[in-house]
Amino acid sequence: MVFAVVTIVVQHVVLFAAAGLLPPLSPGGFPDLGATLVNAVAAAAAFVFVAVAGWWRQVALPWRSPDRRWWVVAVPIALVGSLAGWGVRGTSTVLASSAALFAVLALAEELCSRGVLQHGLRGLGMARAAVVGGVVFGLGHLLSAVLFGRDLAGAPAQVVSASAFGVCFAALRWHLDTLWPLIVLHAAADFLNTNSAAGVPPWWHLVVAVSWAGYAWVLLTRLPRRPAVMTERAQAEHG
Repeated sequence: MVFAVVTIVVQHVVLFAAAGLLPPLSPGGFPDLGATLVNAVAAAAAFVFVAVAGWWRQVALPWRSPDRRWWVVAVPIALVGSLAGWGVRGTSTVLASSAALFAVLALAEELCSRGVLQHGLRGLGMARAAVVGGVVFGLGHLLSAVLFGRDLAGAPAQVVSASAFGVCFAALRWHLDTLWPLIVLHAAADFLNTNSAAGVPPWWHLVVAVSWAGYAWVLLTRLPRRPAVMTERAQAEHG
C-alpha cells in the first residue's frame, strides 16, 4: 500500500516539476504541445525506472499478439465508443494536437498505474492489487486537481469515475498481460470526453462508471489467485 501511494505521489511530483520548469508552449500548429511535453517527461521517467529495475515483462510492456483472450476488450471498446455518440468538435489541427496529447498521457498513466504500481502491489493477490491500484489511480485525479489549481467542485465525481475505470483496466491488465490495448483505449476515452461536440451528459458518465465497476467485478472473479500464474505463462510465450 505504501508503494502505491509513493508511486502515485512521485508521478505527480514529476508532472508538477515538469510543468513548472517547461515554458508554456501552445503554438498554432500544436496547441497542446506544452501539456504533451509535460506528460512525455512523466512517461520518460517511468521508462527509466522500469529500465533500471529491469521490469519490462513485469509491467506488461512487451506486445502480445491478439488471441482468444482478447475478447475481454469487447466491452471496454463499446463503452469508450459510446462516448462518440455526442459527436466530436474541433478543427483538424486541434483534434490532431489533442490526439497526440492523450496518446502520450495514456502511455504515462498506464505505464505508471497499470504497470509499475500494479506490479508493486502483486503481493496482495491479483484481485486486491487491481482494486487498490484502481482506487489509488482515482485518488490521483484529486491530487492532480489540487496541484494544478483546478476547480474541486467536480473532483469527487471524477475520483469515483476514475477509480471504477482504474479497477477495470487493472483487471484487464492481468487478463491481457500487455499494456498496449489499454493505452489505446485510455487515449480514446480521454480524447472523446474532451472533444465531445455536445458534451457527454453526467447521466451517461454515471452509466459508464457503473459499467466499468460491474465489468471489473466480472473480470476479477475470473482471475487466478496469484500473479505468478500469468507471469509464468507470459514468460513462456515470450521465450
